[in-house]
Amino acid sequence: MNTFKETQEQHELFCRNFENCHTAQTYNAFTIKRATSLVYGKLILWIFFAFIANNAGHAQIYQNALGLRVGVASGISFKHFISKTDAIELMVGFHHQSIQIGGLFQRHAQAFDIAGMQWYYGGGGFLGFYDGRYHPSWNAPGRFTVLGAMGVVGLEYKIEDIPISIGLDITPAIDIIPLTLPWVGVNVVLRYVF
Repeated sequence: MNTFKETQEQHELFCRNFENCHTAQTYNAFTIKRATSLVYGKLILWIFFAFIANNAGHAQIYQNALGLRVGVASGISFKHFISKTDAIELMVGFHHQSIQIGGLFQRHAQAFDIAGMQWYYGGGGFLGFYDGRYHPSWNAPGRFTVLGAMGVVGLEYKIEDIPISIGLDITPAIDIIPLTLPWVGVNVVLRYVF
């Protein structure tokens, strides 16, 4: 755990790298963001272990899916099952003057004993390229590359007689580079399955 002095030194380094840094206000926001990231980390672990404990009744209901993911980083999503329970999702999205490329490993399980309905959870990462402000109130415009980690917890329903799936998920994430910045996305996913 960082001491107050180490955290303050990290903040001062952050301010040297980004213009328009208002020391007291930004330092408080920086400290709150660090504390929030710890809470998000614990929440992600709790959700992950809760789903592992309820990991019965898996069923793969399609092989591939291509469609739209609408939320914080809206864009295109492709999902491919690599086993009966496991899938990989690749995404290209647009968010806050950026383009983001991400990938998630997901574990699926049947939900509520309803045919075609699945819980899923997992994690992965993303890479973002910003052209503008990385954060609207923290720094001057510029070009930034962002690297981060992301979790996912969601529910998906494959419509029985047509090749469409619809889902809702929560994606807690944390930017790691250029600074630690946690955020949470809520997404609606609509895909054509094949």
